[in-house]
Amino acid sequence: MNREPPETLDRAQRRAERDDAVFGGALALLTAICIAMRLDGATPDVSWLISMCERIHDGEVAYVDIFETTPPVPTLLYMPGVVLSRWLPVGAEAGVYASALASVFFSLWLSARILPERLDGVMPSRWTVLFPAAAFLLVIANDAFAQREHFAAAFAMPMVAVFVRHAQRGAQQAAWPPVSLRAWAALLAGLSVAVKPPLFAAPGIALALYYLIRLRTIRFIYSSGLLAAGAVGVLVTIASLVAFPAYLGGVTALMRDVYVPVRLPLASALNHAFWGVAAVFMFAAILRRSGKATAAAPFLTASLGYIGVYLVQGKFMAYHLIPAGLFGLIALAVLLWERGAPMTGRRGPSAATLIHAIVAVGVSAIMYAGFEDYRPRMKDLRWAQDLDRPTAMSITPYIDGAFPLARQINAQWVDRIHSQWVANYTRYALDNLDLSKAQAAVARRYHAADIERTRRVILERRPDIIIQTASPRMQWLHDAVVETSPSPLDAYDIVAEEGVYRIWRRRDVAATRAHAE
Repeated sequence: MNREPPETLDRAQRRAERDDAVFGGALALLTAICIAMRLDGATPDVSWLISMCERIHDGEVAYVDIFETTPPVPTLLYMPGVVLSRWLPVGAEAGVYASALASVFFSLWLSARILPERLDGVMPSRWTVLFPAAAFLLVIANDAFAQREHFAAAFAMPMVAVFVRHAQRGAQQAAWPPVSLRAWAALLAGLSVAVKPPLFAAPGIALALYYLIRLRTIRFIYSSGLLAAGAVGVLVTIASLVAFPAYLGGVTALMRDVYVPVRLPLASALNHAFWGVAAVFMFAAILRRSGKATAAAPFLTASLGYIGVYLVQGKFMAYHLIPAGLFGLIALAVLLWERGAPMTGRRGPSAATLIHAIVAVGVSAIMYAGFEDYRPRMKDLRWAQDLDRPTAMSITPYIDGAFPLARQINAQWVDRIHSQWVANYTRYALDNLDLSKAQAAVARRYHAADIERTRRVILERRPDIIIQTASPRMQWLHDAVVETSPSPLDAYDIVAEEGVYRIWRRRDVAATRAHAE
């Protein structure tokens, strides 16, 4: 029976209400900052997947008329935003950002329902877990906002919260959350796995191994909902492949022959995002060894699992680290609060607390800088002023060059893929990897096929404009496309050059517009 005097209970209630109000205000501020950061438009991958969903919505066949290595589930993450843009007077990017925000808020709300009110009896879970999670997903993620990995990180958070609650209440009868909350957490975790199967099962496996070693029983797999999450991931993946069977055709062969084997050297992993995530993880791991915060362990375990996924993929793109950064930062916040709370009093925070806080802000800033996409941007668009919904395609090895620019000028993309990435990957493999004769023959076949396909699209579809990445390092692609006679670009003139961009415009389009004027 609670024997605290009424005035103490009232004071605690007022303090809780005040904390809720401050937390709500902080969350509103983070949301406003997030929305302001989105005004610069969508990043290349998000732009392409939005366009893919638009074309599917308009009747084109996925993985036939429009091509993408991404499996159906992560592709369709963007469909609700596209559908929303068709119902309301908003752009597709705004609709997708709204759906991403909704995913973040639902994950935070569900995690708040699952987590105990206080961690280790001292730390308020809203400030210790939910605030750093919101700061990461809304602001620190920067240009990785609404990437597939961003959705996956948000979806995985409630399941990790389930394990945190059990770690806090392991000896109590209500160690696991109510069944309804575990069901929602398992559903979201299954969707997270389906975003990148089977790789995103690794954090769940890491949690299972950690608990198996800790409890020496497998009953937690059923009780936590972890097994149900795995089943949801498998079933959703299978259902999506049944709905889009074309993915199992040429796409899986391309993934097997080109995408998966081409791995960057390990040194490429050492980007700003990696240094930031690694620093967060190592700082948290060091504090964990000398601390007692049991809530940090599940977050650290999940972060380690996602770091392993990043290294296994071998592509070392910064946004692949989003889930690892999220859970690493939460673990660090838990451990810093554990150390800092006893060191604060009427005289204010101690020197050690301030040093820890400065280090945490520093590593967060490194991650923020790492999640900048650094894509080139073309500022002078006068060449497109007289074009109304021009048809367009690209001659570029990367998605970050042409496709966001095409959406910016409201162009209709005539190609089924955003760039000649297949030719780029195979060229890299032939020049840098130790391929067998059979592997080299396969790479040369894919390379030649992609170049020939590009020529054919230009000649048959006759796009109004062609966006080329014209840096000296990428000149090989232009030379490969035009080496035949007549050249596919014989009917085009260069109308603009800025930075790495070169814009080709079909000559008869320019003549028709000039005559009309």
